[in-house]
Amino acid sequence: MKNFLLLFTFLATITLPLDAEIKKQVLFHDSSSPEFYDQSWLNIKAPSSISLPTGKTDKFPISTQIKKDGDNAIELTWTSKPNGEWKALVAGLNWDMFRMEGVSELRFWMYAPKAFDIEYLPDINMEGHYGGQCGKLKLSNYIQSISPEKWMQIRIPINDFRTVSKDFEGFNSIKGVFFHQSVTDGNTHTLYLDEFEFIPISTTPVFNNDKLVGLWTFDNLDNPFLATKGSDIEPHGNWSKTKGYTGIDQAIEIPQGTKNYLKVSHAICPNGTNDGQFERVNSYAMLYDIMVENASQWHCLFQTDTNNDVDGTIFINPDGKIGCGTTHYTNNRVIQNNTWTRILINACLAGDKTIYEFWVDGEKVLTTACKIAPDNNRFSLGKEFLFFADDNGDDGDINVAELVLFNRHLDDSEIKAIGGISQKLPDFSQDNRVDGYWNFDDKNDLNQAQKGNNLILNNMQGEEVLQEAVDGPEVGNGAMQIGVGSFLFVRITSVRMDQIYQHRE
Repeated sequence: MKNFLLLFTFLATITLPLDAEIKKQVLFHDSSSPEFYDQSWLNIKAPSSISLPTGKTDKFPISTQIKKDGDNAIELTWTSKPNGEWKALVAGLNWDMFRMEGVSELRFWMYAPKAFDIEYLPDINMEGHYGGQCGKLKLSNYIQSISPEKWMQIRIPINDFRTVSKDFEGFNSIKGVFFHQSVTDGNTHTLYLDEFEFIPISTTPVFNNDKLVGLWTFDNLDNPFLATKGSDIEPHGNWSKTKGYTGIDQAIEIPQGTKNYLKVSHAICPNGTNDGQFERVNSYAMLYDIMVENASQWHCLFQTDTNNDVDGTIFINPDGKIGCGTTHYTNNRVIQNNTWTRILINACLAGDKTIYEFWVDGEKVLTTACKIAPDNNRFSLGKEFLFFADDNGDDGDINVAELVLFNRHLDDSEIKAIGGISQKLPDFSQDNRVDGYWNFDDKNDLNQAQKGNNLILNNMQGEEVLQEAVDGPEVGNGAMQIGVGSFLFVRITSVRMDQIYQHRE
């Protein structure tokens, strides 16, 4: 007897309960065994090799001594040789399935006991829960260098996997992450791996904070520089409107040039630990949602000299690191080409302890160890200052979708509550692998298809038909609420032959 299984792609935005929130998905936090990770699978072809736990032939060993958080971490010790091969899977506890709808990034932490060249790092990809793997990426593309005996966070946009995976259709049912043999140098290398997480797409947070004194979203098409809170921004030189990080979010582009920048006035009183003893603003925080096309150029985040006659204050350098000579720069690249990123600069220059920190997408990436004096003209603020200005052209083209100013430095918990920013999902209506796509954005016709046939609302016998338009996960994004006993019917009128799979009993 022959059974035929018909597979098609169904993409939709379905509302969660009103009190639900989009949460990260944890792939690995701890192993239940202190000796090996049961939800792993290693495949090795000699003469390449991987270190294995005692009595196991296809499992990762576990370290209880070197770990980022929790009780333990995964150990990956490998030797890659010509004519050999190896690959190693990290799956979820209980072999869970992970959906990539609404997911922006894969993040995990990596620790190397000894430094080695990043070109010898493994390749990485993901495996579908029902088989098949997406395209491989070079892990070396997501780290600038290996700092020995330090935990380093790796952040890989899910869209990067999509870009190299034209024929992979398993993104909504991921089993885990595979590491693969890359360069065959014949030497033995060790990495400890921990805290694998799939991070959800984040939108502009709603700021409900008495420290908030300036908010600019650039969403007003008639006047992009209108302040949501605080004084309107004063643009200087050239600028242009552009799209932000979602389909409805607006942004502006500031091109390179010493005359092209944004001027901000604020009403923050001179402050520090003891207000009234200072002449300038020494405690503040600034948040940026920015994107650069070329992260290998210099970019300036802000400038305290309103004449722009001296060096800017904080930069993104050509290695994609944030800082300046005084504060030092972040250890690793945190800015990638064409990637929307949320940066927060957190400062308190007066008191017993200087605070000058850089945060990226809700994670602290640098706390400066230097002492910065209060009321200095470079790091404390006057009544006005400039965004994206530098005196000698170290201010490459930059897109900005949000700017936020706080009148005090923020606590760690406040910054983590703000969170990060990530990428919009691709336009599935233009994807020839997708046969049906419904986004529920039209409140007047919730069943309208962006691709394929319209949905048909139906109900169980005796049940009331209930379908209601509600707000989706971000402003301007629609969703639909379906009542108990109601359901949506999908009619398929055409199926490609490569979507029919034969199963024999």
